[in-house]
This record gives sequence, structure tokens and C-alpha cells, in this order.
Amino acid sequence: MDEKTSDNGGTTFGSRLFAALTRPVDALPIDMFRVVTGVLILVYFVRTFAATADFSGPDGLLDHRLILEMYWFTEIGIFRDWMSVEWFYAAFGVAIVCCLPLILGYRVKLFAFILYVIAVSTYRRNFIVMYVDDSIMHLLLFWMLLLPVGRTLVLGEWLRDRGKAWERWKTVTVPGATLRAAAIWPIETNRSDREIQSSAKATSRSAAWRSASAAVLSASAAIRSLSAASRSFSAASRSLAAALRSYSAASRSRSAATR
Repeated sequence: MDEKTSDNGGTTFGSRLFAALTRPVDALPIDMFRVVTGVLILVYFVRTFAATADFSGPDGLLDHRLILEMYWFTEIGIFRDWMSVEWFYAAFGVAIVCCLPLILGYRVKLFAFILYVIAVSTYRRNFIVMYVDDSIMHLLLFWMLLLPVGRTLVLGEWLRDRGKAWERWKTVTVPGATLRAAAIWPIETNRSDREIQSSAKATSRSAAWRSASAAVLSASAAIRSLSAASRSFSAASRSLAAALRSYSAASRSRSAATR
């Protein structure tokens, strides 16, 4: 009876947990995030297109052969050493065009995947000059592939019937498991970072304490050695004084015998 109750309790808890994680959420805010992401990616690739000759191109400021020799994983991507600068202009031009369907809600997953491949390849191509914004761009595209986007804020549906489209978008829901994972993951990552930092600080304090203890023990040993040397010197001094007194007494005895 107890085992059945325990099993039912475990099953009930698991069911409740699954239901809580997969509870539907409104789709409209997620697609607003999609639109903002699309605009940011568009600006990013326009800037990258403008700087193609300086960074991504074969005759730019970067030695891409050296980067490949130093970091082998930078070869994983669509760009190759034999490509001329026109190939890079073409790739970034395609990326700029692909941003528009992402913003407008047409075949979102397909165009997000194309943009993700180009963004990651660009990141690896120019690896030694990449910064935070470059990392954020392809991470945003990664979330576009995982999140349930493209259910609302679709231009085609808006053009067909604006009133009905907006009313429908306000009621559309999507499974919330991926969204909650996206929200929990940074929290858990930060928590792990804090735990690692706390552990590192504790280790540092422990190492400092051990170093201080070793220094105290060394100083104590040095003091004991100095004290022993001082006692030895005092004993040697007393022995020398006794020898001098003995010599003086012997000298006086010889003088008295001579007289």
C-alpha cells in the first residue's frame, strides 16, 4: 500500500512538473523578440558587409592562414581560403536579404538557420577580432531555432485581414518548455559561475592561510635556531673565560716559583 502511494505520489509530482514546464505561453511576446532580433541581425550584417574588405576578405588586415594554424576549429564553416572577396560580399548580401523574412515572419526557421550558419562562419573567420556583439548575434539566432517563433506578427496574415489577424495573435499560445529552458539556463549558468568563484575564493583563502602558517613556522624555527646559536655562543664564551682564568693562574704560579 505504501509503495503504491509512493509510486502514485512520484507519478503525480512528475506529471505536475511536466505540466508546469510545458504550460502554454502567449506567442505574441516571443514573436516581438523575433522582430527585434531580426532588426539587430540586419544591422549587424550591414556593418559586416561594409567591413568585408578590411576583415573577412583575403587581402584585409587579418592573416587568416595564421588564424587557421593557431585555431584549427576556425576552419569549421562555409568560408575557405580560396574564396575571393566577392564570395564574402555575396554571403553577407544573402544574410542581409534573409533578415527580412525573419522580421516579417515568413519561413522563420529556414532563414534563421541560414543566418546562423553565416554568422557562425563569420565569427570563426575573424576569430581574433570577435567581440561580445558578435557572440550575441549568433546566440540570438540559435534561440530563434529553438523557440516557437513565427506564429504571430506575420506580414502575409496582416495584409489579408488586419483586424482578425490582431485579434487572433492576442489569443495564440505556444508550448512554454523551450522558453522556460531559455530563461532558466542563464540563471543556472550564473549560479554555477558564482559557485566556481566562491570555491576559487575559498581555495585562495585556504592557500593564503597555509602560506601564512608556513611563514610563521619558518620564523619560529629561525628564532629557535638563533636562540640555540646564542646559547652555544654563551657557552663558548664561558669556556674561553675559564681557559683565560686558568692560564692567568698558571702564569702567576710560575712567577711565584721563579721568585
